Amino acid sequence: MSMTLSTFFHPKTVAVIGASINTKKPGNIILRNLLQSSKIEKVIPVNPFEQSIEQIACIPSVLASYQPIDVAIVAVPADQVNDRVKECITAHILFVIVITSGFSELGTESGNILEKNLKEQMSQSSTRLLGPNTLGYYVSTPTIDATFLDKSVFHRPKKGPIAFLSQSGSLAVDFMEELSSRSVGLSAFVGLGNKTDLSEEEFINYFTCDDATKVVSLYLEGFSHGERFFSLCKEASKQKPVVLLKGGKSKKGSKAVGLHTGKIAGDYEVIGDVLSQAGVVEAEDETALIDYSIAFALSKKPSGGKLAIVTNGGGNGIVAVDLIEQRWETVLSVGHFSNDLLEELTTVLPDFISPGNPIDLTPQATNHDYVTAVKQIASSNQVDVILVGITSTVSVSAKIAKHLAFIQNKYDCSILVYLKGKTIWDRLHQSLSDHGIACFPNVRRAVNSAGTLVKWSQKESCQVNMGVH
Repeated sequence: MSMTLSTFFHPKTVAVIGASINTKKPGNIILRNLLQSSKIEKVIPVNPFEQSIEQIACIPSVLASYQPIDVAIVAVPADQVNDRVKECITAHILFVIVITSGFSELGTESGNILEKNLKEQMSQSSTRLLGPNTLGYYVSTPTIDATFLDKSVFHRPKKGPIAFLSQSGSLAVDFMEELSSRSVGLSAFVGLGNKTDLSEEEFINYFTCDDATKVVSLYLEGFSHGERFFSLCKEASKQKPVVLLKGGKSKKGSKAVGLHTGKIAGDYEVIGDVLSQAGVVEAEDETALIDYSIAFALSKKPSGGKLAIVTNGGGNGIVAVDLIEQRWETVLSVGHFSNDLLEELTTVLPDFISPGNPIDLTPQATNHDYVTAVKQIASSNQVDVILVGITSTVSVSAKIAKHLAFIQNKYDCSILVYLKGKTIWDRLHQSLSDHGIACFPNVRRAVNSAGTLVKWSQKESCQVNMGVH
């Protein structure tokens, strides 16, 4: 299946069934997005009532195409979907994407019947279907934009190492917009929708073998085939992190899942244990899903959990120590530096700074002070992770990013940064991310990301040398 999905992610010819002249309709937005994609050789609008759309000649049906079609995207009303999919099967189209809603997620008899008929069609053919009720999919390089998200209101992330699978369209938009705003890249996104045919399993299998993907992140409300899913995750996590936000953990949340995608969420008490055994990193909410994905995408794999804290605000350093003791005591340790290291720090840092762990550089700290302290600590081989905290100051500039990146690349040490205050965040976060340094807007999120990074790295089943990007 992984080899077959190569055509899905890199199609030469794509048809849009239900292409529209109305620029606000999905059938037009998808068509325009595809026309701007970099490596699609031909985009075919399918509409029996129009001669051309977006200056491209229309055909009345995929059955009228004179050339093979790799992917067809269906954007017609729900009661027409089964007929259009039948035509795709007859035309031997490899993949069909149904963005239309109005199926089992409605919880109605008519919706269930439509999806049942769709599933029966797929079971009797070699054509594979994504959806229904899906946002579509997106590939960063070469660009394949098969979503119905208008570019005027949604910023696509740049090319990067994170693949994202989601059963929720709105959560997917939030995830990708956050990646974009934090200057972190995406390799691909797939909206799973109702998972009538293609599910998370095929895509996890594909991304496990995909060199462009270093982290597989997921939002799922239910598992299509639990045992198969856990087996695939166990194999994937030996090569790269698999980060999951599971929707429907609570009883009420589980009921809400049925109204969203028409799927049963499952008993979370059992699922949680199995996920842990499979090496899956569970995120507690959508913010953690993004933070952990970024930490894995940008950070080196730490050799252990010995952590140093370097900050220009002593209070934030103390808060970090408290957070570690409360949640990560068995994973992270903030130990004392050796006498030799303390002496070296005393020698190279200004007289008003008292070295220790945490080390408070004071609000006067400059780029040079931070870089000097971090380099001295990293080169000592006494810690595995350095947590750098920068509270709003005019003394630290974006140039610090390239120096921290150099240190992380040179020494056996992971560096994570928290930036306290909107002004300092706006000034530094893009440069840090662009240089491969994971950064976070507060202490708690940075500490939790560091703990998650170390905990996953320490698992015996995950012997992977994570690079810096």
